[in-house]
Amino acid sequence: MALNRSHDPVVRELMAKARTTTRSINQKIMFNEDYLNLGQTRPKWTNLEECCQAAISRLDLGSVKVSIGLQGFEVLADPMLEKVFYRLMENSLLHGGALSTITISSKLTASGLVVTVHDDGRGISPGDRKKLFNWEFRGRRGHSLHLVAEVLHLSGMSIQETGYDGSGSRFEISIPPALYRQRAVLEPGERVQAPVTI
Repeated sequence: MALNRSHDPVVRELMAKARTTTRSINQKIMFNEDYLNLGQTRPKWTNLEECCQAAISRLDLGSVKVSIGLQGFEVLADPMLEKVFYRLMENSLLHGGALSTITISSKLTASGLVVTVHDDGRGISPGDRKKLFNWEFRGRRGHSLHLVAEVLHLSGMSIQETGYDGSGSRFEISIPPALYRQRAVLEPGERVQAPVTI
């Protein structure tokens, strides 16, 4: 409120910095809580589409559309799986530049299920791709993707970035057969149909 009322540019700048600092502190507190909770709860069967919808409900998408093609799939994972999709989409929104769409899709392969989170933003450089999931990637800002990798690792899954610089980021989550189920049986290489766009 003080930021909106003051006409002094110095006061407005100080208030803006204070708000940014407060937001940063809150994010760090939330991250620390998430990290401390890793592996504290037994894995459970989670509907992927519902999980993504819950993550989306906590994001400010602006004009960005999200297309989801995960109907029917459930995975046995750490209850923090929602935060995986939240962090991946948040990463797209923060670093993707002028993106317009995030697509979350699934594909069966000979080795299991692959869930892909892909955006049409600026993409990730080859140099950064190798370090994305490291604890110290980009200083302290890399922690969120490190958390993503840890949650998936604890659930018996893995993640890699397979996009191209300039063509959007593309995160692929590999899930072994014992950790997913679906009522409809798909052939290897077949995608789930009828994606939902938000």
